[in-house]
Amino acid sequence: MTLFSEAHEAFRAQVRRFVEERLTPNADEWERQGKFPRSVFRDLAAEGFLGLTHEPQYGGQGLDFGYNVALAEELPRSKMMGLTLSVVAQTNIFPPLLARLGTDEQKREFLAPAIRGEKIGAVASSEPAGGSDIVRAIHCTAEDDGDFWVVTGEKKYITNAPIADFIITLVRTRPEPATNSLSLVIIPTETRGFRVKETLRKLGMHTSPTGWIEFDQCRVPKRLTLGKPNLGYHYVARNILEERLVGGAAGVALAQFVLKETIRYLQQRAVGHSGRVADAAD
Repeated sequence: MTLFSEAHEAFRAQVRRFVEERLTPNADEWERQGKFPRSVFRDLAAEGFLGLTHEPQYGGQGLDFGYNVALAEELPRSKMMGLTLSVVAQTNIFPPLLARLGTDEQKREFLAPAIRGEKIGAVASSEPAGGSDIVRAIHCTAEDDGDFWVVTGEKKYITNAPIADFIITLVRTRPEPATNSLSLVIIPTETRGFRVKETLRKLGMHTSPTGWIEFDQCRVPKRLTLGKPNLGYHYVARNILEERLVGGAAGVALAQFVLKETIRYLQQRAVGHSGRVADAAD
């Protein structure tokens, strides 16, 4: 039994051509700049690489998960793992939440334009003072105000936040530290009170914008609550399984690519009679 069919491999070849022809030649320049053009998302969409598994009525192709894996395995050939991370965020971090939990209105407002590469999204869970212990670490609150949530707090280490048009945000809607005290709210970044405090400098992943963001009494319509209130922890815990699976596939593919490139480079090196690799200074 093989994981990939002939159709998957044909798709993989299409992705590889796109990556090697359209992305890899820009790697050095985009790494120096610490960013890549927003137009890359539209280019990916034009090739049909966004929304692979989602419903056709929202612009998706209704394909199986193997296509997402193939895409994630080919993106590291761009020689930019930052770009790879940002694209994976656009395919496998926030879209599954919208696809599984969103209303038709939410999908048309956020998922469909994301699949077209017109809107960039993000998911914000981690905060300056806490990360993986979600139940106790979330201090960003959403206070009930009739038809609105009033969101106050900060999020940090959020992939694509500095360039996002909307952010699916994990907020505390009940005071007790319990698994049924958190909710997911879609917050457009044009909302008054939202700001990017800082685009973080990192040791690597330079082309992936990572943000520290702030919500200062952002009034968000309750119609932008994703799924049911107070179940946000469970939604995020389930979604992270898919995120990590695709991220792992990209990481293993990168290691394989680096190994092959290293072997190719070494085979081109001149070797002296002593068996020692000849350096330019010899």
